[in-house]
Amino acid sequence: MDIMNPHYEKYYSDDSPPADYLDPVPVQFLTVTKGTTFVFRAIVRGNDDLKEPVINAFYKALTDQGFGAKTAVGYGRFLPFNVPDEEIKPLVGDIGKRPAAAPEKLQTETWKNVFLTYNPGNQEITATCGGRKATASGKQLVPECLQPELFNKKKKRATAKSVEVEKCGNAFKIVKIYDEY
Repeated sequence: MDIMNPHYEKYYSDDSPPADYLDPVPVQFLTVTKGTTFVFRAIVRGNDDLKEPVINAFYKALTDQGFGAKTAVGYGRFLPFNVPDEEIKPLVGDIGKRPAAAPEKLQTETWKNVFLTYNPGNQEITATCGGRKATASGKQLVPECLQPELFNKKKKRATAKSVEVEKCGNAFKIVKIYDEY
């Protein structure tokens, strides 16, 4: 079991502003234990050239993008898997081999003069630059010099000189926050 704890239910459901008098509404949901085995199957008929791209697409979807809700906080993402060839052969039918290679590491880019916000409810940091947003969970990415501004009880905002981000599907993930160029 895990829990989501929206503090401002009326804010999300109607036009009420978020306020301290609103009560949190705990929502419990089931999770899957680490180490649980999953089997995903796809059938490709009539075009043998599609088999390997389908396997590679599954690998990328499982490890990079994830399935279901809350992937930004780690749910639905599968660790890169390493299955011996003799175990994967019966799983992929007559192709008989794993993807040619794991998808290459995603390219990173650096954004300059980035506006940072911090949401203490889910401990999510959001970096905004030029209309694009990147997110990460946890305080450990924030350089010490930016922590007083970002984690201040009232402000929760700061400006970073640069942020390294990685594209994950159609979203960006914060890799590192710099306090200098």
